[in-house]
Amino acid sequence: MAGPDGAIEIDGLNEFVRSLRRVDKELPKEMGQIHKAVAEPIAAGARSRVRSRSGRLAKTVRAQGTQRVARVAAGRKSVPYAGPNHYGWPGRFAGNPFMTDALSAGKAEAIRTYNEMTERFLTRVWKTLN
Repeated sequence: MAGPDGAIEIDGLNEFVRSLRRVDKELPKEMGQIHKAVAEPIAAGARSRVRSRSGRLAKTVRAQGTQRVARVAAGRKSVPYAGPNHYGWPGRFAGNPFMTDALSAGKAEAIRTYNEMTERFLTRVWKTLN
């Protein structure tokens, strides 16, 4: 299912993570590792698309993975211009949608990687249960 800005949403993920927790409290942490691995190629694509004079903004683009979310973030308190760089500043300069462009370019690969990694994970979990 598509979410905001073309994001990918997986129906039933919350219930899946809760079920994993019932089997072993450490299993949901592995979902975080899978999510981070899925987000990393998109983060790399976003880094390469950033328009920047100094390169400081590109250095802040990072992949993040939690039990339920794969996310790519940019900017921080010391580099507060990620939003204006991405969306633009009316009357001053046009935006450079580096994050959404990277997501669009890497979406098919992210879905393929997610499917492969979760399949391997579930196969391993299933073998330990039987």
